Amino acid sequence: MKYLICCCIGLCGFRVSAQLPATTTVHYRGALKTIMHQGDLSAKASPDSLANDHIYGLGAATDLKGEWVLWNGHRWLSKVENGQLVTDKDPSGSAAMLVWSHMDTFHEEVVLSFKNEAELQHKIMSEAAKKGIDTTAPFPFLLFGQMEVDWHVIDWQPGDTEHSHEKHRQAGLHGKRKLKNGQIIGFYSPNHAGIFTHHSTRLHLHLLDEANPLAAHVDEIAARKVRLVFATDSVIRSAR
Repeated sequence: MKYLICCCIGLCGFRVSAQLPATTTVHYRGALKTIMHQGDLSAKASPDSLANDHIYGLGAATDLKGEWVLWNGHRWLSKVENGQLVTDKDPSGSAAMLVWSHMDTFHEEVVLSFKNEAELQHKIMSEAAKKGIDTTAPFPFLLFGQMEVDWHVIDWQPGDTEHSHEKHRQAGLHGKRKLKNGQIIGFYSPNHAGIFTHHSTRLHLHLLDEANPLAAHVDEIAARKVRLVFATDSVIRSAR
């Protein structure tokens, strides 16, 4: 289904818990290093099987033909067709690499500003530690609000066996967006470089723009005022 309708964006319906969390489980299939070093672009996961409420995730499509975002029961796939960006909501398909988490209850949001991804990473670590989240383990987070994002949607050429991070950024379509209501699904980990984060960062971020449909990898990001939320797996959860 091609998605061309503007949507409301926010935290409506999320559960908020003040309890300290057990570490939210991060699942993944496939690995960046097998893509980069072995050229393995084959299907490793089916986003269709994860079409459940409270599932959030990101990934690269099989054969590196697009970018996935999983967002609270829906699947978004942006790809390049005849040189044009096409974004589908709830399509069938597969992923060469996929990382996801179940995010049901949430801490009270934190308002952040940052100039780039490196500064965001530092603030994510600091704010997570304040919430009692184990920063030696992987965890997901969400960002909402006004942001400026450099993005790309990969469209790898069949038969090209030379992989690099820069070539992946340049293959396909890329651009910059200034968003009033941007949404970011992110994963932090100090231990998964080459798995679901690149070696130069502890973060992997994908953008979801529902107003002007786009699901894309984030190459750089800046924001004056965005809302950050972390999930918690607390046993005691407050009502909606």
